[in-house]
Amino acid sequence: MRWTYLTPVLSALTISCTTVTSLVDGSKGPERVYYVLRPGETIPAPNPLPSRTDIMVEWHYDDQSETTNLGYRGWDFDRDGQFDMVEVFGVDGVVQTRIFDFNGDGIIDDVKAVSADRV
Repeated sequence: MRWTYLTPVLSALTISCTTVTSLVDGSKGPERVYYVLRPGETIPAPNPLPSRTDIMVEWHYDDQSETTNLGYRGWDFDRDGQFDMVEVFGVDGVVQTRIFDFNGDGIIDDVKAVSADRV
């Protein structure tokens, strides 16, 4: 699955999510130092269903710890090897946004925020 054209978009979205973790007692936890995007295996589906690829975000913290969570899911509706839709997940695992590029030019055609009651 070719996903390199979306890497700058995914990186920008991931960086915007970088925050300092607050602990229950109000103190600050470890700060995120950097992240690595790791594409998973592309899962084909029988026609007419799209194939999908999960993209994990591996966070590395200043205390040398790391966590990994589902950050994005790419969907290839026309089976051309490029994502036609990317779902952006929050840290809670819920879809936050859907990004569309249906003409395959690598430029975002539409962005839809997803409300919690519509998921």
